[in-house]
Amino acid sequence: MVLAVTATQSITLSFIYVILFCIGALVGMGLLTIVVAMPLSLAGTRGAVFGNLFSAITACLCLWTGGTIAVQCLAKLGAY
Repeated sequence: MVLAVTATQSITLSFIYVILFCIGALVGMGLLTIVVAMPLSLAGTRGAVFGNLFSAITACLCLWTGGTIAVQCLAKLGAY
């Protein structure tokens, strides 16, 4: 963004570019929030089966990620 602003010759065009970038970032973050929140809202409305499945999958992914990081740290320390 800084390179694009400095490359323009006009302050007005630079200001418009910054405004458009900010609007795009806000819209993108809003859409990403909606996409991430959809499974969570479905878990609450679909009942216990989907909620439990979603919780189990999330727990497994967290354990796998943490285990991977722990193994990498132990390997760097030479303990594994």
